[in-house]
Amino acid sequence: MDVEKTIEFILEQQAQAAVFQTEAAVFQAKTEKRFDAISKLLQNGMQMLVDYQRETNTKINSLVDAQLRNEEGIRQLREAQQKTDDRFGRWLDAQRGGATNGH
Repeated sequence: MDVEKTIEFILEQQAQAAVFQTEAAVFQAKTEKRFDAISKLLQNGMQMLVDYQRETNTKINSLVDAQLRNEEGIRQLREAQQKTDDRFGRWLDAQRGGATNGH
């Protein structure tokens, strides 16, 4: 058995293991960096979605409020129109009765 070849083989294996460990550490660092970037991207995306949903809800609430105000305005117009129709009906009835100027 050649002791020198065995020692040389062991040293070569250790050197390859050291290179592999260094490459693995570099790969792990790159992977962690990419993971951090993806994590930040997801966090930013989620925050954008939350902000968009909040803005959408605000706009929907404004539209609902405007619709309720419009419906109230229409209700008031109907009441006013009904009063006008009633008065006009009474006036027509008075005109048909032949009364003029209260005589």
